[in-house]
Amino acid sequence: MESKPLFILVIDDESGFHDLFDFLLTPLGIAVHGAESAKEALEHIQEQDYDLVFLDMHMPKEKVNSILQQLREHRPSIRIVLMSSGQNAEQATRQARSNFGIDLFLQKPFGWEELMGLIERAVPRSTPDVAVPMAASAP
Repeated sequence: MESKPLFILVIDDESGFHDLFDFLLTPLGIAVHGAESAKEALEHIQEQDYDLVFLDMHMPKEKVNSILQQLREHRPSIRIVLMSSGQNAEQATRQARSNFGIDLFLQKPFGWEELMGLIERAVPRSTPDVAVPMAASAP
């Protein structure tokens, strides 16, 4: 059976993060789409079955709880990674677990190994028909 590429949606009001994910992951065969708002994210979610969503916890015009609820309504089983900057990783991880029931967290700024390790944990290679590339080396 042929595997399909991994599809990732990055929801962040800073488009530079979309560009960073695209730069790092597209050469590995991972499809990356970006959204700067909940509305744009929901449009993407309705058009594509994403394997993983990276969501910034600090969207200035949006409430993260509302975005999470909308994502869950449209794709209940989607894996979501919360991203944050300005907090220590331990505090942000506790907040993500208690407030959102999410155990995947990425502290900004992050490194190549952190990003790839998190993708591998979120979408294991054993997932049927999804190709997850090896995190051998940075581009």
